[in-house]
Amino acid sequence: MKTKQPLFLNEEEVRKHLRMAELIPAMERALMDFSAGKVTQPVRSVIKVEVAAATGFLGLMPALTPDGLGLKAVTFYPSNAERGIPTHMATIFLVDPETGTPLAIMDGRLI
Repeated sequence: MKTKQPLFLNEEEVRKHLRMAELIPAMERALMDFSAGKVTQPVRSVIKVEVAAATGFLGLMPALTPDGLGLKAVTFYPSNAERGIPTHMATIFLVDPETGTPLAIMDGRLI
């Protein structure tokens, strides 16, 4: 069985596809599923990063729903402001919950 290539969306492509009118009902459903116990969402795992040039954090947030499996990885580096780049960056990985096949890799700063 051949798998499809995952979809890659950069920040601009994510921005282009985000629509508030579609996000609100999706968030309502997600919160109802979470409250009903249909979502497996462990507490965020955080790693402190201390390297020669900077200090930051990496946060990992996995979740499993009846329809999807994914992970959001967020970094926070306060010193990035001095470098002229965002202090917060994020990537979202979506995979097929039945096979583990990667479906999408998206910039997550806006999500």
